[in-house]
Amino acid sequence: VAGDFAKKGVSSVSTSVSYRVSTKSDRQRREADSPKYRLNPYTPRHDFNGMDCTDIVIGAARGMASRVGDYYSRDRSTPHTDEFFGGKSNLALGTGFEENGVTTIIFRKKLVANEPTDHTLDDALTHVIWAKGQEPEAYVHVPASGLETQIATVKNFYQQDELKYHGHQMQRGVTQINFFEKEKSATSTDRNDLGTNVLDNDCYGHWKYPSNCSPQEHTCEYYASWETVGKGDEMRWHIETSNTQTWTGIGFSDDQRMSQTDAIIGWVDGRSGRPFLMDTWVLGYAPPKLDDRQDIYNASGRIEKGVTILEFNRKRVSNDEQDLSFTDDHCLYLFFPVLGGAFNVVNKKIRKHEQVPPISSQRVCIKSCGKELESVFVGTSTPAPSRLVYAVAVKLMNLGESYEAPKPGTVEFNNLAATISDSFNGILSPLTGYYKTEILGFEKEGSTMVAKVQAMFDKADVEKKHALETNEVDKTSEAAAQKNADVIRSALKDQVATGRVGSLTVDPQFLDFEALEYKSSSEPNAKETLLSFFDLSETRLYIVLGLIAALVLIALIQAFCTIWKTSRKSKNTKLVYVIPEEWRMYQQRQHQRYYQPSSDL
Repeated sequence: VAGDFAKKGVSSVSTSVSYRVSTKSDRQRREADSPKYRLNPYTPRHDFNGMDCTDIVIGAARGMASRVGDYYSRDRSTPHTDEFFGGKSNLALGTGFEENGVTTIIFRKKLVANEPTDHTLDDALTHVIWAKGQEPEAYVHVPASGLETQIATVKNFYQQDELKYHGHQMQRGVTQINFFEKEKSATSTDRNDLGTNVLDNDCYGHWKYPSNCSPQEHTCEYYASWETVGKGDEMRWHIETSNTQTWTGIGFSDDQRMSQTDAIIGWVDGRSGRPFLMDTWVLGYAPPKLDDRQDIYNASGRIEKGVTILEFNRKRVSNDEQDLSFTDDHCLYLFFPVLGGAFNVVNKKIRKHEQVPPISSQRVCIKSCGKELESVFVGTSTPAPSRLVYAVAVKLMNLGESYEAPKPGTVEFNNLAATISDSFNGILSPLTGYYKTEILGFEKEGSTMVAKVQAMFDKADVEKKHALETNEVDKTSEAAAQKNADVIRSALKDQVATGRVGSLTVDPQFLDFEALEYKSSSEPNAKETLLSFFDLSETRLYIVLGLIAALVLIALIQAFCTIWKTSRKSKNTKLVYVIPEEWRMYQQRQHQRYYQPSSDL
């Protein structure tokens, strides 16, 4: 056609196209026909469920008797043995046992599947699901079934070692495992590297993760240190973790297994700042059980610089059956929960750790190291400098009527004391000679509470500063102490007037301040000795006074008995005049001589 137009001398052709869109509503755009598959009644209409087409090994044990089988799950119904679906068992070995509340199932399975009811295990990540049967009276259903609500007609629906529904939440789980993956060789960052961790000392030690972190700068994800204190019969533990939203602690084991583990677990509530520590016993892989007797004391906790810090004391040797002891000839393995699980601050329940806790590769020994010898060396060292002591009292507000003043030695007291000390440190640390702040106690007054504090300053530093400012070297003690007191009072007054001392709310109109007499440690006298006697704790003072009173009472009773016995003996004694026999015979002869009765009469 184009050639014909060329022969006639036509160089171009005009072409027009016209179209019209139909307004009919039933017209649709045509699409290519998709192939249709014939669906039978058993064809799944939705995506796969976790239980669909799953090769499962199910086992149960009671004592040394066990039952292990090769099962297949077609859908969410109860799994059946491979023989039910026309296959054969692919297990070459299956056994199990139950010990200390832990069921252990051991089986041997071929990697290459030859049956339609089995799956081949390749050198790749394999989708693995797990579940466990429900325990009696501890059923987990969402929503709650009639067993939980106590309306079920069949109370014993779940029997021991019977294959039935596993339940929700912690009763089941899913993960991915490469069964061909080899164990990685240890590197310089090994968690049990003795180059960075101290595990071979009998008196103290520490463990940190990662190995290149700095506990002083709080850069460790987990840090635990320990030492013997007192006379060497107790241990002091210090634990830090940067995971403030999970629980942490330390565990003691005799065989590197989770079961039969003595664990100290705790956390700090991020909202209230209150810590919680508990002495627990791990039996099997169930949640830790709270010990009937809590053998930890001097416990405290806080969140500082984004790190949870827990501290507590415990005896090395314990007679509690739910505690493991460190003796001079028996050492234990340590569990370090780097990343614990979630916790509930109300009911104190915890969830499983998010990472398996590392275990020390060797036994850690904590022996009696004779700490009492330290007092001998301390006594021969340079005496402590004299201090200037100032008594301070502030009133804490907005505590509530139900809030009780914590008693000394309790966790609440230690935490509140640490908070107040940190607040006072921020105010007084810029002043020359500041040493420390001690919390004496708390007194409840309605919805408020008075905190009694002692601020201590180094007397020598204060006097030195005063001498440099006034150019007066002699007789500067009283003037320096008075001037220092004025400076402290002014600093505290300005801070209290704001209504806040650190993170605490205080009464801006209440401040009690008094300079106390300092006691020089280098000039002891009779008065100091007398004061030191009354500086004893209240309990010890009462004991000493009671013993003195008892001795005085015994002495008085003995004196009274002696006097009474002596006086009674003197009253019962009578004078007896004894006439000698010769004298009586002489008197009788004289009487017969001068008395002659008349015969006439």
